[in-house]
Amino acid sequence: MIKSVSKYISVFIIITAISYLIQSKVVDYNQTSLQFNLLHVYLFFSVISLLICVLIKVLSTINAFKTYIGFVYLFTVFFKIMVFAAIFYGTDFNTIEWLRIEKLHLIIPMFIFLFLEVGVIAKILNGINILPASQNTNF
Repeated sequence: MIKSVSKYISVFIIITAISYLIQSKVVDYNQTSLQFNLLHVYLFFSVISLLICVLIKVLSTINAFKTYIGFVYLFTVFFKIMVFAAIFYGTDFNTIEWLRIEKLHLIIPMFIFLFLEVGVIAKILNGINILPASQNTNF
């Protein structure tokens, strides 16, 4: 499990660095001024998504939680959205007039890490054997 968690950390660091650098270069190239710190948004989504993946990996090793991992994932996605709203919308986000390009630059990191998170969790779920060995049949 430590090997897979370290692999997740490496993948998340690489994806965070590459996607942040690309998006920040696009922002600079278009001379767009964002009313939020793009790095903070990337760090938030990468850390929360990594924690969710590690949590799902840990729960997949516990027999009592194997059948409930999907529900746990749905709760963590809801929790991630609520924490994001509490942290970022608790600041000046409510009073800002948002341009469409700023909304787009805010949503891009969310979708990048959502797709990465779904890919990692799908791989974890594919490796889980829910049925006991005596009931496992191959079709």
